[in-house]
Amino acid sequence: MRISFRQLEAFRLFSSNLSVTETARLTHVSQSAVSHALHGLEQTLGIKLFFRAGNRVRLTREGLAILPVMDRVFAQLSQLETQSEAMRSLDAGHLTVASMPPIGTWLINSAAARFLEARPKLRFSLRNTAAGEILEQVRGEIADVGFTIVGGDDTGVRLEPLLRAEIVCVLPPGHPLCLRAQIEVADLIGERLIAPSVDTAVGAAIRGAFPTEHRRQVDRLEINQSAVAVDLVARGIGIGLLHPFGLPLGAAGVVLRRFCPTITLRVMTALPRNRPTSPLVANFVSEVRKVAKDMLDGQTGAASFMMVEGSAQQV
Repeated sequence: MRISFRQLEAFRLFSSNLSVTETARLTHVSQSAVSHALHGLEQTLGIKLFFRAGNRVRLTREGLAILPVMDRVFAQLSQLETQSEAMRSLDAGHLTVASMPPIGTWLINSAAARFLEARPKLRFSLRNTAAGEILEQVRGEIADVGFTIVGGDDTGVRLEPLLRAEIVCVLPPGHPLCLRAQIEVADLIGERLIAPSVDTAVGAAIRGAFPTEHRRQVDRLEINQSAVAVDLVARGIGIGLLHPFGLPLGAAGVVLRRFCPTITLRVMTALPRNRPTSPLVANFVSEVRKVAKDMLDGQTGAASFMMVEGSAQQV
């Protein structure tokens, strides 16, 4: 036999007034129901909680001893109700987001600004980290949701498509290749190339587009931040082969051209596979999609190489 909430509530009220009649009035039940609950609690606990002395009822030492414990139980129940109410209202609680720095700057930050404006009580944590580490944080439930380029199968993470893009060729103004609408591998032979390192998904994909004898050319100038690569290109140091996720929308000081063969990349929304998606997380992902659509629709520059994938219903 287990302790019921009705038994605890009856004893807590009874301990303050020591009257079955008054306890029944406060709990809106019959006096016999209160008596049954009190005796049932005694039987369940195996201790005497109160006794009658003449015309008065008193608590036993054991009854007095468990009152502080009961106060803590009811305090925790109250805290649970408060937290649940906050979760339902979606304007409080705590949300932790893991993101790659390139998309964190222009996409996740913009979505967070909108999201937090309507939720001033929400605790928000943004973890900018490497693509591979984002899956680790989501899998370990350190982060509630992540945004990363890394794809593939992962037993602990559910991946949903968010953005699709293609590798873009970044040229310094005035370069002869700026006259072309599309840049092919053959056009880049002999040029100094600026690209992510081979140990990244993007860097490996770029090198795979080049013939084996020319792949070392892509290793001449490696970068780990798109903003750094754009600055190097603008200074005339080389030609960049980059994903557009980290390029400022309408990157200044450089010229963007399509690269052939097309190398498609995807930003994925990462969620814990074995945990239901909370309304708070679902609403944030929806906000990210809205921001991405607003920022990409009808834009030129880097935005023309990206598009929103999937829908909020997938979350």
